[in-house]
Amino acid sequence: MSNISIIIQREFNERVRKKSFIITTLLMPVLMIGLMAAPALIMQFSRGDEKVIAVIDDSGLVAPKLENDEEIRFETTELPTEEARKQLGIEDNRPLLLSYWGSLGAEVMNRQMVDFIAKECYEGAPFRHIHGAGRDFSWMQEELLRRGLKLGDNGVEVREYIYDMPLVMAAADVVLCRAGASTISELTAIAKPAILVPSPNVTANHQEKNARVLADQGAAVLLLEKDCQRDELYEQAEALLRDRPRRDGMIRALTSMAVPDAGEKIYITLRSLMRG
Repeated sequence: MSNISIIIQREFNERVRKKSFIITTLLMPVLMIGLMAAPALIMQFSRGDEKVIAVIDDSGLVAPKLENDEEIRFETTELPTEEARKQLGIEDNRPLLLSYWGSLGAEVMNRQMVDFIAKECYEGAPFRHIHGAGRDFSWMQEELLRRGLKLGDNGVEVREYIYDMPLVMAAADVVLCRAGASTISELTAIAKPAILVPSPNVTANHQEKNARVLADQGAAVLLLEKDCQRDELYEQAEALLRDRPRRDGMIRALTSMAVPDAGEKIYITLRSLMRG
């Protein structure tokens, strides 16, 4: 017993009597209670702060499906093409091409775009063009400068990222992009004519299948990456930008295909299956 007493006394003197032990012992329960209570307090104080989401819906198909609640309110922003062009500072009547290959870009297609942009500049920029280069922005800019091309004043613009995408998309007459499911859904929902170049490096070649659904209905132009040689991509874009009746036909086809409440329908279907 004497040995145990000695050990207890030593531990008490070396550990328990230290200020750090006393402070930790007192503060730890307080900190634990604070961590558990913090989420509830944050929700309590944030409750009632209404969040407003601006919706740009040129098609008129999406906005009617959105419902407000106590915390979220949707405000439809009527932004026709002409108003969007005005906000972008576009004062002439040249059509606008929007091109991008995803947030990270795609080196193969961005190399094609260097030739594409060079050709449109050499031909006097017959149409306006905003291109999102993603991670390839630096070398694209250097290559265009090496070729003696200075962009911006002629209506041709290369950006690293397009942060005002809703505005640019609303102003665009034609979109040049990949054919992922989200992209297809967006283009269909806003009825925006597009030239789709599916990525060949995807599972089961699903982007080409996505694009063919629209192309077969006359709602988009399908151009395979392997066919984007020489000036084919440029000629396809220029032809569509010059053909307003064709674009109007694509808009009608896209509008007829749009399913803006697809998410809701999928949810209802899954819920019914889960209930048996």
